[in-house]
Amino acid sequence: MTVTAWAVTTGEAGMRRQARGLACAAADVVVEKTVRGGWPRRWTGRAGDDPLAPPYPDIMITCGRRAAPYAIAVKRASGGRTVIVHVQDPRARRSAFDLIVAMTHDSITAGGNVVKVATALHDLTAPSLVAVGKGWEARFADLTRPLAGVVVGGAVKGRRWTDGDTQALIVALAKLRAVGGLAITPSRRTPDAARAALADAFAGDRGVYVWDGAGDNPYRAVLALSDRLIVTGDSVSMISGPTGRGRRDTDCRRPRPTRNRRDRRQRRRPARRA
Repeated sequence: MTVTAWAVTTGEAGMRRQARGLACAAADVVVEKTVRGGWPRRWTGRAGDDPLAPPYPDIMITCGRRAAPYAIAVKRASGGRTVIVHVQDPRARRSAFDLIVAMTHDSITAGGNVVKVATALHDLTAPSLVAVGKGWEARFADLTRPLAGVVVGGAVKGRRWTDGDTQALIVALAKLRAVGGLAITPSRRTPDAARAALADAFAGDRGVYVWDGAGDNPYRAVLALSDRLIVTGDSVSMISGPTGRGRRDTDCRRPRPTRNRRDRRQRRRPARRA
């Protein structure tokens, strides 16, 4: 029997990775779909959504609260045949889902159809990284060994990324450079000023690679080919992907927290049980 799945999100890279990762682990055939989010006016979705028409999948996996209503709609439209799984807290009636996979920091309580996990789900596995690494070996051939891969994040809700954070990172990386090479990959959240500072700090150094944002994204190659990995631990997703390496050599550093009043209020809210 061939098991089919839809991985449905509102298109953010982190959410796509989580839904796709679980879908690929559970099904033989996986189709990704992107929706606008919110409650669809009809079970077929809203204008601008990828079509959610029959034949319905065996499993539908959504990630992010704005995609959660689509799972409920497809469950109804399929006559209950489609198993619906939501990743993260759906902010909706938990009994509407067959399974909810939430992280430890989500306010929803574990038990029944709710499972809590320590890290974000992802689609990175050791075999897949080996395959990607082979395609990048020539481009990383001149980098000094041992090679430290560096995954740089940026500002997240309630935490700023400052010039001081950038300078502290550069100082730490300069020390690592003294004993090996560096492969540095900023993310979409990395401030432009931080990207420029990293490029300037290691300009002309053939033992250091700094991705400039052009061409192929080297993220998976960095995970695959590095002897050691440094991750700025500013979000759960940032530190979860590297676990796909299957190696215990990842260092995480968290920028200084600068939480605002709204974040503090949300942290004080009691967990919802139903």
